[in-house]
Amino acid sequence: MANRLPELPLEPRELILVTVAFVLAGLLLMATGALGALGKLRPNPLMGIRTPLTMRDPKAWAYVHRKSAPWVALAGLSFVVAGVVIGLAPSGHVRFWAALVGSAVMGVLLVTGTVLAHLSFRRRNRVR
Repeated sequence: MANRLPELPLEPRELILVTVAFVLAGLLLMATGALGALGKLRPNPLMGIRTPLTMRDPKAWAYVHRKSAPWVALAGLSFVVAGVVIGLAPSGHVRFWAALVGSAVMGVLLVTGTVLAHLSFRRRNRVR
């Protein structure tokens, strides 16, 4: 017999809060990806990929955000989907796994998009 974690149900208010937080965070990421793709996201202290390269070079900022935009948008979509599943799931275990998988997918997509965009910029411009 496998040890199971006890079911810890969320109160309706808590469930709504978690669902809304996931969906809004996902929509914010999707908006960031769209702004990056359109070249409308300028260097700022709140949104975007802020690495030493992108912060010191406006061309790198624009290029990295344009190239990583699909990855960022998909990361946001993974959070929106996770939020919807959390809101509709019949059990706490499903909610837990939706949050965990949605967060992991989001992280992998963001890191992959950022790394690939940086590498592409460095190759293209022979930057170290």
